[in-house]
Amino acid sequence: DDPREGMSGIISSGTKKWKIDFAGSGIEKGVTDVPEIVEVYVKGCKYPMKQYNYGQDSLSVMFFRDQAYFCVSDGHGPIQGGKTISREAHKYVVGMLKMNVNHIMDLILKNETLEHQMFINGLFSDIDNYLMNIDPLSRIYNMGGTTFTVIQKIASSDGNLYTFTYNVGDSPCVSI
Repeated sequence: DDPREGMSGIISSGTKKWKIDFAGSGIEKGVTDVPEIVEVYVKGCKYPMKQYNYGQDSLSVMFFRDQAYFCVSDGHGPIQGGKTISREAHKYVVGMLKMNVNHIMDLILKNETLEHQMFINGLFSDIDNYLMNIDPLSRIYNMGGTTFTVIQKIASSDGNLYTFTYNVGDSPCVSI
């Protein structure tokens, strides 16, 4: 379970299958390049997501039968605030995207790209509000935040594999 070594997973739709290989790394500045590995439970998901924490920075990976998520966050501000917000963001971003995957695919299959963009912007706005005002761990910090990048892969019922990259701020993107 070391993202530096590389990992893989399979997603499928119907008779089509895609093997996805990935790797990643991070560093807690001046401390270590070995991540703290935690299992994070995402609302509505049967199995936990793997999260790799490096101080204020973190990455996470989650596979479902027909979807995969790869996330990178970069916490900012006072150490504890940036760390908490960075880490909490993963479960809400993946949870909201997973919960809305059918609507996202409906927009894409209808070629409604502007509506897709507006919908995703709305989701990120809702997540921001949740982290600032509702989440019991992150709402207590009046300073701090995180940038966030997520890659969403969806094995669609039309037989294609769709890849979406969403970004808030300047978090780096994982090459897939």
